[in-house]
Amino acid sequence: VVHVPYKGSGPALSDLLGGQVNAMIDTVPAAQSQIKAGKLRALATTTKERVPSVPDVPTVLEAGMPEMQVSSMFALSAPAGTPSAVIQKINAALKVILSKQDVKDSMLAQGAIATYSSPDETAKIINAEYAKWAKLIKDANIKAE
Repeated sequence: VVHVPYKGSGPALSDLLGGQVNAMIDTVPAAQSQIKAGKLRALATTTKERVPSVPDVPTVLEAGMPEMQVSSMFALSAPAGTPSAVIQKINAALKVILSKQDVKDSMLAQGAIATYSSPDETAKIINAEYAKWAKLIKDANIKAE
């Protein structure tokens, strides 16, 4: 396997569809239209559970690779020092928005699962991801080129 770096999903998907590369790892939102159109064959998702918008695609766990679980997330952030009252107001609005069924349905149609996490929970998730990838980079002696 040869890693080919791309500047985003668009160029990578274009090369995959055009046969310049044989496989890629991408997010469900970026690839699902091509999967549903039958132009791409999804081999697995790297999430713990199957993604509802592509229910026939198995997970890496089902494919026998439990260590490969990787999931992307979107989060709101604010500059350090933002007043707590502002953070709490934004957080409360976000919690309300993400609880709305039409928002959940719209995001799911795009391949994203709308979930809410508090600012503290989100920080823990981000810190755990950072530690996980830092360890992998160190253990594999990966260097920037």
